[in-house]
Amino acid sequence: MSEQELIEGCIKNSKESQQKLYQMYSKTIFNTCLRMVKNTERAEEVLQDIFISVFKNIAKFRRESSLYTWINRIAINHCLNDLRKKRQQNIPLDSSEAIKQIKEKAEIEEDNWQLEKIKKGMEQLPEGYRMILSLYAFEGFSHIEIAKKLNISVVTSRTQYHRAKKKLKALCQ
Repeated sequence: MSEQELIEGCIKNSKESQQKLYQMYSKTIFNTCLRMVKNTERAEEVLQDIFISVFKNIAKFRRESSLYTWINRIAINHCLNDLRKKRQQNIPLDSSEAIKQIKEKAEIEEDNWQLEKIKKGMEQLPEGYRMILSLYAFEGFSHIEIAKKLNISVVTSRTQYHRAKKKLKALCQ
């Protein structure tokens, strides 16, 4: 089934097409959510919200980018909204489950040690640093896109990214 056929099937509310779309992208999008919200259960909840939004709005997909890029942008916006809600509620983000999951999935002991070290370093970064580092380094957003999403200047995005990188490097040594 081509991407076009998959999109058309989802527009027609075909359960088969929706299931295929979910299977194609859910793991990658879940990892994006997990990196951003740092809680396995919350990431799963956000993932469900994301795909509900995708299925409701797929008819609005303009095909100006790949389907994955469109879904990933929806995911990042949902994660940012979730983090804003958490910040407003002053509920600390729990990342112990995220570390556990990363640890379980690592196939090589040395890689496992490095991932844990980086993850622990990421947890110690201020939220702004962590968010910008994730969006730029892991999600591939430009500083211009990050600035628009977070309502900050491009210079602030670049500065916080470089500071985050420097701080993460120091934390991981």
